[in-house]
Amino acid sequence: MSTPNQTDSKTKPRKEKKEKKSVPTAPAEKMIIVNVNDRLGTKAAIPCFPSDTVKVFKAVVAAKIGRDPDHILLKRQGERPFKDVLTLEDYGVSNGVQLDLELDTGS
Repeated sequence: MSTPNQTDSKTKPRKEKKEKKSVPTAPAEKMIIVNVNDRLGTKAAIPCFPSDTVKVFKAVVAAKIGRDPDHILLKRQGERPFKDVLTLEDYGVSNGVQLDLELDTGS
């Protein structure tokens, strides 16, 4: 007879760990650096993806400069402000491009 303190000579078989198969993924989109200039002497290099919408990019810029994204207007020099629903790629923004930042206070 075995006592409760003794261990059985039989051990439970361990489950073998299954090896995870690495699934090939599509090449990730490369990030670009966009330079934002507020025309008052402050420039900021903002990392982003070309597929980011202008609205998402504004949120990143706003976090970096400490402003409300709704008050930010982004544009190329001499052009109209970018629309929030389009992507940076739609506007031809690529790595190293400089955009002008204007603050729209609504007044």
